[in-house]
Amino acid sequence: MRILVAIANHGSKNRHFLEQLLASYRAMDHEVDIVVLSDLPKHDLGADIEVQVGAPTSNPWSLPFAHRAIFAARAEQYDLFIYSEDDTLIEQRHVDAFMEVSGVLPEDQIAGFMRFERHPSGARSICSMHSHYRWDPESVAVVGGEVFASFLNEHSACYMLTASQLARALASGGFMVPAHEGRYDMLVSAATDPYTSCGLLRRICVSRIEDFMISHLPNVYLNKLGVTEAEFDLQIDALKAIAQGRLAADVLVDPCSKLSTGNWDLPCYPKPTARMLEMVASMPGRVLSVGCTAGDLERGLFGPDREVVAVPLDNVIGAVARSRGISTTSPNLQTAIAELDDRRFEIILIHQALQHFADPVAVLRKLKTLLASGGRMIIVVPNQPHYRLRQRVGRSRPPLPTNHARDGVHDTSAAVVGGWLLEAGLRTDRTRHEIMPRFNRFSGLLPSALGSWLAPTLIVRAMLQQPVAEAG
Repeated sequence: MRILVAIANHGSKNRHFLEQLLASYRAMDHEVDIVVLSDLPKHDLGADIEVQVGAPTSNPWSLPFAHRAIFAARAEQYDLFIYSEDDTLIEQRHVDAFMEVSGVLPEDQIAGFMRFERHPSGARSICSMHSHYRWDPESVAVVGGEVFASFLNEHSACYMLTASQLARALASGGFMVPAHEGRYDMLVSAATDPYTSCGLLRRICVSRIEDFMISHLPNVYLNKLGVTEAEFDLQIDALKAIAQGRLAADVLVDPCSKLSTGNWDLPCYPKPTARMLEMVASMPGRVLSVGCTAGDLERGLFGPDREVVAVPLDNVIGAVARSRGISTTSPNLQTAIAELDDRRFEIILIHQALQHFADPVAVLRKLKTLLASGGRMIIVVPNQPHYRLRQRVGRSRPPLPTNHARDGVHDTSAAVVGGWLLEAGLRTDRTRHEIMPRFNRFSGLLPSALGSWLAPTLIVRAMLQQPVAEAG
């Protein structure tokens, strides 16, 4: 098999990682040609390494896009094309596994990879899993005896394409494009365009997951982002259970907007904040968390001894919540409410989920039937005034939602959420703004109006307009 490899290598900082990559490719029993894309001449990499110097535009971050022209010009000469950043270690087992599963996948589906880093203890941290990125349970399928699923973080700092897959990418018109950025920044876009712009679907082979785990050599994300190997394994087992029909593939709500930013998406690994803790301080009783993800938020807010029941975002990430002692219902909201019909909760938490429902008022009306007399709903949503201020001062121009049908998410502000509550038969009890951490030390000095502009997150506590009798 003839393989063409392109590696993006800025400066000299990652030279020792680059050397590991080159050694790995040289050890393969395939015929491998390597092109290093660099901003500097590098004559000492070896006679077998081709070095191309210069980014395609004046923006230095466009350097990785230089591999596109190389692949296009040599599309007829190779069987497999590999692009990677200079710190992402691809080994022969990855190449062989990719070719094997490519033989069973449809031509428009590409086998993808997940990245990990390694702690000094040897334990792995799965750095591909963070922020709002999650498995799509509805994508689980068995093809050729293997289980595949889609993971919504399409970036693994590398990709592979067979010759026929590259031909499809070239024919799509989305491959040979100028350097650009969108939902992903420019560096990441260079590695994700085959999936995001060329009509090709990235699929992870869950049943052979170890063959598709790639080491991110710098280990720079340890203790910053990523999940433990134990949490990762729980999610992999849940995906297999869905494939076997032992778990439902239901999803509570699509947690990702259609905007070119993740600011409005539902985070999968949130942590409790000072304002949230303030909202629940001294509030006793049972808790229902709607849109629960990994469970860290709930355990951080309410502790290990409080009874917490969750309507999970889905059964895959819900497996992690269950491992933390949180009871879960079906992710289907109507089914969940039926399961909980004879129960009442003193606290109903809806964290960054309400804005994703097509009809938030209808959801609030359903949930209020589960609220105990004197209980409270706590709703956490993005704070639209903050993002509008960022637009006005020119710091950034994150798109703002205008309507759910187009954007997959509602605009949210204190006024909007307050209106939803009133229409649903609830009323605002308290409102707090979660200001950016760098302004925390000034929080007591800031006028409330200014604080609301500096806060990316809005927290609203609500109660029933009229008390209801306890069930039973």
